[in-house]
Amino acid sequence: MGKNIKNESYTELEKKMWITKGSRFNSYRRLKNQYTFSTYLISFLSFYIIVFSILPYFPSLVSRLFDKELTSFVLLTLSFFILILSLLESGRNYLLKAERLYNCANQISNEYVKLKSSKGKKLLNEITEKYHFILAGCNENHDPIDLELFQSEHYADFNLTSSQANWIKVKVFLISYIFYFIILLIVLLITFKLIV
Repeated sequence: MGKNIKNESYTELEKKMWITKGSRFNSYRRLKNQYTFSTYLISFLSFYIIVFSILPYFPSLVSRLFDKELTSFVLLTLSFFILILSLLESGRNYLLKAERLYNCANQISNEYVKLKSSKGKKLLNEITEKYHFILAGCNENHDPIDLELFQSEHYADFNLTSSQANWIKVKVFLISYIFYFIILLIVLLITFKLIV
């Protein structure tokens, strides 16, 4: 019976560590990508405003294509929007959170390797304590969508079908990045409206 308890403890810890490290690596990648998307979006919008701001220096082009008052209003509104967006996005600290989660996942991964090669209850207890210490020392946690993405990557282990796994991947993508695409679409529609 003692051997079964050890095997159950070992299996439970192994699964927890595997899921946690995988989810945190996913969170790291998602946050890094969100930072990149955010940076590109703010850069694009800034470039957009600069280009439209210099258009008045080309009167023949402006008078034919754009309503001057409407263009000024849109540029001013977008300038405020970029300022607000920059402050909100920088406040999310994507890179700092990503780095913390990456370090945590690496530490768990190191203990996971030790666990896979461990023999004996004493080492199992030490690894369990170290695992809980690592979790307590990390100020960040992965989001539920990072866990869902991990489950979709290993769908057979979580009794999911491949279509369920693909739906989860689409859902994670949409939740993570749709905001940036909507803003780009709105800016393109505004540009189209200004021209037409």
